Amino acid sequence: SDLRISVKQLASFIEENEETPFKALCYTVGECNYGGRVTDDKDRRALHCILNICYRATNLKGGTPFSESGLYTVPEDTNYDSMLQFCESLPLVSGPEVFGMHENATITKDQNETAKLFTNILVTQSSAGGGSSDEGGLTKEQTMELVANDILAKIIDEFDMEQVLIRYPVRWDESMNTVLSNELTRFNTLIALVKKTLKEVGKAVKGLVVMSTELEALGNALFFGIIPAMWKGKSYPSLKPLSSYCSDLYARLEFMNSWLQTTPPSVFWIGGFFFPQAFLTGVRQNYARLHKLPVDTIDYDYILKDEYEWGTMDTPPTKEEGGCFIYGMYIEGATWDYEKHIMGEPKPKELFSKMPSFWLQPVQNREHPTHEFRETDG
Repeated sequence: SDLRISVKQLASFIEENEETPFKALCYTVGECNYGGRVTDDKDRRALHCILNICYRATNLKGGTPFSESGLYTVPEDTNYDSMLQFCESLPLVSGPEVFGMHENATITKDQNETAKLFTNILVTQSSAGGGSSDEGGLTKEQTMELVANDILAKIIDEFDMEQVLIRYPVRWDESMNTVLSNELTRFNTLIALVKKTLKEVGKAVKGLVVMSTELEALGNALFFGIIPAMWKGKSYPSLKPLSSYCSDLYARLEFMNSWLQTTPPSVFWIGGFFFPQAFLTGVRQNYARLHKLPVDTIDYDYILKDEYEWGTMDTPPTKEEGGCFIYGMYIEGATWDYEKHIMGEPKPKELFSKMPSFWLQPVQNREHPTHEFRETDG
């Protein structure tokens, strides 16, 4: 195994050298033994960071901490029984710091375990019918009908595509009109499906139509607060529960309706698009056609605009500058430092942090950054 080979190499390096060659050990383990199996450059960098914590001269001294908390240290040179006692004194449940992770990793782990537990409970729950309720509460059928009626009351009607084509006709020099038309077409399909299925499940609950297998699955999803499988095929990707999904859907529809009824926004909500890739391509097309450049040579420079509030800008970029302002980006495992204007460590108990607004500035033949990451000795 790789571990056995690494141990043999470690013993060989120690026996053949007067001083422990830590850099050589990091290279052989990180590039040869494990490195050959790690193809992603970010994973390779993480591997080297872990190795730099283990392979360093300070670890030859007992009591050297492996983490900031000081719970995990290098054991003293002692006998077998004392070593066992040292191991037994370590915490029974290993914290994220053992794996070099932030303390917020515990939140993610607990959420995943809780979600898995409740998913299994729902799977094993009896699917038998019955209109009984506990302690005077609503029955399952009443809950399904209540949720369905609530969504139907809040969701808007389909967009008038004839009005869309009148206000934003197809133009060679303005790809955003086509992007908006395609977005509203997709949302119309989703709106029609949501309304149709909710009305049918309401009739099925009242006994006006047969409760089919699909409608029963939809009703169960409404009762348990999860996105119905019937909607996912026509919906944008989402991992949210039903209530959050519906709130997000209402916000997306409001964003699109505001664009349709007034003017294109000065800053675009990138997360509100059904298909963001088409929007980004449309912005590149506008710039390429204006300057008569091949569109496949146009890429983006990403300029953070952290002097503005999230989702607000003074004025959009001019046609000659090209590009667009966007907001709605989040980052996991880090946060943006508005004072230093750099990435920083995540805040405690904050898994996802808002990123500032961006200016996506089109450039021709953009060269990717060549900045090298600075390596330290741990």
